[in-house]
Amino acid sequence: VLSSEPYAFCNCMRTFASEELQDEIFPQIMENYTLLTSTAITEPDAGTDTHIPYDEPGAGMKTFAYAEGDEYVINGEKAFCTGGGQADFITLFARTDKNAPISKGMSAFLVPTKSPGVSVVRVNDMIMNELRRNTDLLFENVRIPKRYLIGKENEGYALWEAFRVLVIRFAGAEVGAFQKMYELTKEYATTRIQGGKPIIEHVNIGSRILDMRLRLEALRAFAYKTAWEYDQIDRD
Repeated sequence: VLSSEPYAFCNCMRTFASEELQDEIFPQIMENYTLLTSTAITEPDAGTDTHIPYDEPGAGMKTFAYAEGDEYVINGEKAFCTGGGQADFITLFARTDKNAPISKGMSAFLVPTKSPGVSVVRVNDMIMNELRRNTDLLFENVRIPKRYLIGKENEGYALWEAFRVLVIRFAGAEVGAFQKMYELTKEYATTRIQGGKPIIEHVNIGSRILDMRLRLEALRAFAYKTAWEYDQIDRD
């Protein structure tokens, strides 16, 4: 699956999705190596309220889904969806109970991006990930089969937490990338000669490389501490 979170997507589907939905989606993943997924939870007026919920009824998330016959009808707007305009499927989080807080009134759905009513309203200019454009998406009376509900209605926050903890691995990847950049920079600075000596010995260069090292160690400590803190959570 060409996605920034292939393991997260497949693991969450295996854990939360019905056997019927797994039997429909997993063969597509196995047969189509270009299949792309995206996640949609952030909204123009709901950012961190969905990650660390301001858990008041009606607060934050506005996207709403309701059951009608054998379908769910979805309306709302999502922001900053990486690959949202290219994905085959979107894991979308929406309220299914307007009178409950997010932790008790949010559900998760698998939405095919070719569904009528799904549209890209903005492409966000990001520094990286140019191959998977970051987009804002609009859902206007989007209808999906009821079987595309992932897990149980109003229990989508458990799935979001499963997604979120797996993002910790991205912090590790960033530490690794930063470590490599630091090593390459230091190597270059010790071999590049200017003014009769390696440029690392020039105060303005050496101090910048030292600053890189300090930032690297701070990022490493932050990644370890975040993982450690999650391990301390009592899930009983």
